[in-house]
Amino acid sequence: MKTLELTEEQLEFCKQYAGLIETVSEALDYVVASFSDLEKTEGDVVLNDVIQAFVQIAQSHVSLEVLFQDDKEVASGIQSFSNVLNQLEPLEGKMDDLTLRSDIITNGVAPAYRIWSSDMLSKLKAYISV
Repeated sequence: MKTLELTEEQLEFCKQYAGLIETVSEALDYVVASFSDLEKTEGDVVLNDVIQAFVQIAQSHVSLEVLFQDDKEVASGIQSFSNVLNQLEPLEGKMDDLTLRSDIITNGVAPAYRIWSSDMLSKLKAYISV
């Protein structure tokens, strides 16, 4: 439920954030496919980009938490991004293990991100839809 009016600058920030969420979703789909499709040779590069995007998303949350402090729905969506990051933790220091990396990304990170991104985008829709 939309409870506040955004300035033009805040609206643009939220639209860029939503765009980043969608782009990461597509990139993550590519990474998952690259584990079984040998023609997708950029999986490692794209995975590194996804991890960097996770950092950008987390950094964006600092501003978004302030902006949406009175909207409990959006605030809870922001907080639940930690579920995605928690799925990534077992990979720390083990990125060279392809089997482990494939399992964690395919069965942990990607599903957690899909759930979070769908939920977060639906909560933002009231603010960024024209």
